[in-house]
Amino acid sequence: MDRVSNKLRETNKDFSNVNRDKTYSSILMLAMTSQAKRNPKSKKLMGIKKVIRSKYPQMTTREVERVQDNISDWLSTHKHEPMFDTFREKLPNIFHGTPDPVDMGMDLPFDVAPANPIIEEPAYEEDQTIVFVRQLRDMGVKSFKDDHVEVQF
Repeated sequence: MDRVSNKLRETNKDFSNVNRDKTYSSILMLAMTSQAKRNPKSKKLMGIKKVIRSKYPQMTTREVERVQDNISDWLSTHKHEPMFDTFREKLPNIFHGTPDPVDMGMDLPFDVAPANPIIEEPAYEEDQTIVFVRQLRDMGVKSFKDDHVEVQF
């Protein structure tokens, strides 16, 4: 439930429905970074109010509390997001019990890769083909075909 006041949404674009996820994740990243340095064994994320106050000094105490509550609620439903992967090991007790997105049957964005992917060394000829195909793509070629490869972009 979004408890941020309409007045705050109107006066600060960061809390509009469009920007809310970006704002909340930004505040959380700062709080988690601080928490990981200060007390990585903690079971509760601290410092959210401090970050809110530093980023938005014009907010009233009531507004800060509302934003903190919203961020806490938001985090409880977004802990599985890849953006928090770097903090899973740093703050294990906060992320304890958070299911892996793959185990949840969720599709991950194509740009999410394992931290240490297994890379097999391609043969020299294959490597040149990959380089060539990438160059074609970068030049804006829509398709290419020869005796060894057929590619459509």
